[in-house]
Amino acid sequence: MPNFNTYNNNQDRPITNTYSSISFANGTSKIMPTRFSINYFNKVMTISIALRNNDPSEQIPRFDNEHQITVYVSYLKAKILHDAILDMLATKKNNVCIELKNGLLKISNGIEYGSESPCFTITYADDKGKTTEVIYQTNTNYTAAYNYTGDSFSTMTFPNLEIDTLVMTLEQYYLASSYAIAATVKEANAYNHKNIIDAIKGNSGSSRPNSYSNKTFLSGNGNNSGSDSSYSSEENHSYQGSMQGVPKEYEQSSFDDIAQNMLG
Repeated sequence: MPNFNTYNNNQDRPITNTYSSISFANGTSKIMPTRFSINYFNKVMTISIALRNNDPSEQIPRFDNEHQITVYVSYLKAKILHDAILDMLATKKNNVCIELKNGLLKISNGIEYGSESPCFTITYADDKGKTTEVIYQTNTNYTAAYNYTGDSFSTMTFPNLEIDTLVMTLEQYYLASSYAIAATVKEANAYNHKNIIDAIKGNSGSSRPNSYSNKTFLSGNGNNSGSDSSYSSEENHSYQGSMQGVPKEYEQSSFDDIAQNMLG
């Protein structure tokens, strides 16, 4: 049976890292000053928690991203966690957990940690089998002003903004894993490339490589049966041999340059 795998035992498989803007930091948490972030490695979502590694007295916190704890979430696990969090919030459960390859990811309402805001936790085992827990305590200081008159206003707080953002990201990752959008974009790009070539042909007065005639405009309308002797067979050969009917001068430019010139 022939092997149609284009990769050699995954050794040549391309590696992609996509860095998301979804991250939260709580460098002054009384439970554990940490930073929570979401990124992507190849087709898998990564969720990480990094400890603060500088003195809390320093105004700007720094986090140990080099030694952050990371778990890997498949699209199916993301869907399970998404639905479980919504159920936890609706039914007032204290926490939900999902077992992943590198550890246990827990989303909690924070009560078990003495927190008034939700907490995200990763529990993992080190090389010696010792279990360790890293905790991110969500922020609650998200506010908006309303009924602003210039002299007074009221405020609205959003204590669950970070857990809502986590839920949204899990849903978007699960939906994007279908690759439906990627397929439509790829298809659209294929047509866009074809349209550029067709537009170049139209701009050069040719729709097909052999559509160029030696006849002038007048002779083509039946007013003159003779041919234009100024158009030599050598020129015709040069034109016929160009790329898909595109004149030679167009071949020296990239499609991007041509498209830009056509736009003005």
